[in-house]
Amino acid sequence: MFTAHPGSNPVDHHGLCLLSLDGGGVRGLSSLHIVKCIMSLINSQHHQSEPLKPCDVFDMIVGTSTGGLIAIMLGRLEMDVDECIDAYSELMESIFSEKARSIPIDWSLKIQAQYDSSKLRAAIENVIIRTEASPTDLLNDGVTRRCRTFVCATAKETLKITRLRSYGPQGEKTPSPTICEAALATSAATKFFDTIRLGDGQYVDGAFGANNPVEEMEEEACDIWCPSTRDLKPLVKCLLSIGTGKPATRPIEDNIWKFISKTLVTLATKPEGLERRFIARWRNECKDGRCYRFNVEQGLQDVHMTDYQSRSLIETVTQDYLHLPRQKSQIAKCVMNLVEKQGKTGIDIATIVKEYKLQTIRLEIRNEINLSGNPILRRASCWMVPFERNPSYVNRTHLDQIKSGLFRNEIMARAALCGLGGVGKTQIAIELAYQAREQFSDCSIFWISAVNHESIHQAYVSMADQLGIEVSDVEKDDLPRHINEYLSQESSGRWLLIFDNADDIETWSTDGASAPEMSKVTLPRSPSGAILFTTRSLKVARHLASQWVVEIPEMDEESAINLLEVHLFKRSLVKDYKVTKELLERLTYLPLAIVQAASFMSENGCDILTYISLLDSHEQQAIDLLSEDFEDRGRYKSSRNPIATTWLTSFSQIHRQSPISADYLSLLACMDYSNIPVSFLRFPTAIEHQRALGVLQSYSFIRLRPEKGFLDMHRLVHLAMRNSLRSAGSLQEWQSKTIQCLSQVFPHPTEIGHSSTKIWRSYLPHTLSILEATSNDKKAGHRDLRLGLMAKSAIALRQDGRLSEAEKCTLTLIKHHKEVDGADHPETIRSVWILSTIYTVQARWEEARNLLSQILHSQVKLYGSGCREISQTMSTLALVQGKLGETNIAEWLAYWAIRGELRELKRGPRNVLVTMTYMINIYLAQGRVSDATAMAELIHSITLKTCGPDHPDTVAAEGILGLTYQQQGRWKDAERVATKTFQRSKDMLGPNHPATIDQMNCLAHIINRQGRVAEATALMAEYADLCTRVLGPNSSDTQNALKILVEWKNNKPLHHRLVSRFSHAHRAMAIMEKRSLNPRARLYGGLYCPRRPIKDDTLTREIKSAFDEFFRVERGEDVEISLQGGFGDGRSSLASSEKIEYPAHVVRRHTSESTRYFGGGLSLKASSIFA
Repeated sequence: MFTAHPGSNPVDHHGLCLLSLDGGGVRGLSSLHIVKCIMSLINSQHHQSEPLKPCDVFDMIVGTSTGGLIAIMLGRLEMDVDECIDAYSELMESIFSEKARSIPIDWSLKIQAQYDSSKLRAAIENVIIRTEASPTDLLNDGVTRRCRTFVCATAKETLKITRLRSYGPQGEKTPSPTICEAALATSAATKFFDTIRLGDGQYVDGAFGANNPVEEMEEEACDIWCPSTRDLKPLVKCLLSIGTGKPATRPIEDNIWKFISKTLVTLATKPEGLERRFIARWRNECKDGRCYRFNVEQGLQDVHMTDYQSRSLIETVTQDYLHLPRQKSQIAKCVMNLVEKQGKTGIDIATIVKEYKLQTIRLEIRNEINLSGNPILRRASCWMVPFERNPSYVNRTHLDQIKSGLFRNEIMARAALCGLGGVGKTQIAIELAYQAREQFSDCSIFWISAVNHESIHQAYVSMADQLGIEVSDVEKDDLPRHINEYLSQESSGRWLLIFDNADDIETWSTDGASAPEMSKVTLPRSPSGAILFTTRSLKVARHLASQWVVEIPEMDEESAINLLEVHLFKRSLVKDYKVTKELLERLTYLPLAIVQAASFMSENGCDILTYISLLDSHEQQAIDLLSEDFEDRGRYKSSRNPIATTWLTSFSQIHRQSPISADYLSLLACMDYSNIPVSFLRFPTAIEHQRALGVLQSYSFIRLRPEKGFLDMHRLVHLAMRNSLRSAGSLQEWQSKTIQCLSQVFPHPTEIGHSSTKIWRSYLPHTLSILEATSNDKKAGHRDLRLGLMAKSAIALRQDGRLSEAEKCTLTLIKHHKEVDGADHPETIRSVWILSTIYTVQARWEEARNLLSQILHSQVKLYGSGCREISQTMSTLALVQGKLGETNIAEWLAYWAIRGELRELKRGPRNVLVTMTYMINIYLAQGRVSDATAMAELIHSITLKTCGPDHPDTVAAEGILGLTYQQQGRWKDAERVATKTFQRSKDMLGPNHPATIDQMNCLAHIINRQGRVAEATALMAEYADLCTRVLGPNSSDTQNALKILVEWKNNKPLHHRLVSRFSHAHRAMAIMEKRSLNPRARLYGGLYCPRRPIKDDTLTREIKSAFDEFFRVERGEDVEISLQGGFGDGRSSLASSEKIEYPAHVVRRHTSESTRYFGGGLSLKASSIFA
């Protein structure tokens, strides 16, 4: 005869665990060592990556006085015990090491503090800061934490105990202190520390009347978990009260002073009396192993609360106490009890325990009926679940949420489990069915596969047979109505319907009456019934069970490791935590994928690293691996279980529901799966766009990121969708559409503006992904778009400092253009120019010069003289020639480039500003510091107007200005500018960007020139390391950095020693250097004046004139714009009222450089530039 059992008592796993800590000054260390012992034993039985803390185990931690300090550390600040012991020991020493005064009363007989309260405050603040919290944070900051914490303080005016909580008050008006204020209030012992003011009241420590706060904890727990019954004991799993050692027994003093100072204090605190009453009150629970009191009995009687030097004695005596046979036994029982705790206790624990007791009574009655043999009284419950119970089921908290939602008294409850396919909804539902069967033996349970109408109808036929409902063949089409009517009757008793895979919203009608559409499924209604749905669609879940929807995410790390372990044949594989975590991350902590992986590894005898390598090898192999079928008891025999195909049904449902969502899904599958800009998805209207995203979110296929404008696609869904498109033969078509969309939204990386930079950086990884995926695609339709994206990507990689990737991308681009277009095609030339700019950033000057010379000759042959591409090439070539020491040729090239770019100023000033920067370097190489400074100041003023103070170009201009200050010996100004520029460059471009690295080099040299050798050497070492990693070990910049670093470390010439020892020596050197840069000329009468080098500022004046007119046009003023004449007409792009005349020696010099550089073979004559 079957006898039902009520299942385990919910208190056994979910009952309250409470911790109470007495006050006692330094002796509080004894309490901490007891807690440490208990937590160490708990963690030895919990095999977790992170050890548990007291705040993880206990639902409430309470303390008074210094016990309150410990409660705040363990509960509110969530410290572990070792941290708390260290912090508490330091705190005690800092506040009790020195008395502020010896006598605790003043001349007017008023009590005064013997210890400095400011030291107490400082020590508490230091502890708070060490936990990365702030002393000004509120004790109750509104955040739900791992455990509730409150401390006791005594109101000075009323002597009433006040509870200062880290959570919302239970209908009681209390102060809202900060963490620091609460700690001060609970520990402000009279005569030891000053009172603390909170709001309008003053408070002292809670030792008066609550030195053992266990009674306060009982009352507070009743207020929270059982306010109506006030019956706390049945809800408690473990109540732990810890003292600070029993004090010595002393008689009542006859001396008035001793009576007041000792006897009255003992009578006021009286913790032993509270302890006796507490143990008497909880004696049954103590026998049952649910209540414990630990308090060192011998050895601490003579340790005063301020005796911080007795720390080792306190630890020794406490350890001796814990090793007593009786205490060891009690500790072991306490630990075993606490280890069984699963999660935190809910606010509804009283309701759950009450239901358990009622169920126990019902089961007893039911068992008596079953054993009586009376057939009239017996009515067997129905069981229609097609799956065996999973012995490897890993418990998840969502099951408890569903149970509390479904099994509510006198309510027809509905709940829904919603989540991504493969996340474990069916397994949770199976476990729920078996637990419901154990808990409610009179409950009929029916499992209905809701994949389609046919499967639902078949399940209803089986239900009718089990319920004994006879239906004729004519009435079979109306079978759901008959079953609904039967289950809606009160006489049907308790029942549970589980609709699995209820994904199609068109299937359902939530109205209990007949649905207007015959195709819709109606649902029964009864106070004794409950219905559970599992669905992949959040929209369906909210439609069917709006009041109780539980979304099932991927597993947490601990549960995922447990699931993998129980399904592996060789369970020791999971001992390698790092490798196991890597696998779980690859599988996105998805239960179905984890079980499949474990099955494959067990069947094929491979380890986790081998499986990871198979997953990572290439996409098709990963698809094949995830398409492996495997045995699983918790699935339908006809279903295909592999993870790669589990979402095909959802894909088709989305296609039917929302074609736009299906298109979005196909486009997203061609991108990288993470950090996708939402702006990539083009839409007819904002409403349709939001609806489409809502559908994909409803199926958990995408997740909007916290930073607005970006989303992530589930990694395995991304893989499955690509496989689906490939199987349908449409992957190439969607890849072409993706390339078209990216071509429209990916801005050119050289466009000015922060927003532009953010946009192309967000699209770059996706562009590289689609380019790699279509690298073997020879389809001509999107060839030009692909190559355009490739060019943008190469420039973006260069801009981002990813030079190796940029070079590889550009070489591929050049190869494609040469194969189809030929070597002299404009696009081929442009690709080679991109490569030359990469070489310049890498300081490969010879290779860059060769490329640029070829480009320049090809461009002149192709375009003639009036072309901005020629100006761009000349500009870059000027930079390269300057770096190679050919300053005259470089100057001539820069002149030509600047004047050509001034003609194109209407396109934007960036190109001409870049070339002006090159010209500054040339001037400095020629020793023309004044010309360089004037040009640098001009660039800085222009970038401020065009870009603003925080733009990268403005930062670069400031760096150049700092360089000219160096040349003038203005080291303080140079360091100020360089420091500012380096920091802003690091913030905006990143620490590994070439521009940031250059600024670091510049700053190191400036610091070194001022005699701060050690500081400069450290910065140069960092610079050399960055050069090696970013530019490569063979870069000339890297080699120079390493050479300089060796010199600075080893060579210490006389002037370095002088500078390091005599500050005036550095000043003298700076003055001498300044004079060498600005030599003096002797005048008549023996007087000297600075000799000024001959300045050729004609170009500077032309640039100023052109930009003045450019800014007037920008402001909308009427300016006559003249674009007449060729490239070498000698005018600015904007007509100027001032005619610029170039000196004859300038014309001669540049004509000679032209002949020298081009050998007279160039059709453009240099002399025509200066007409």
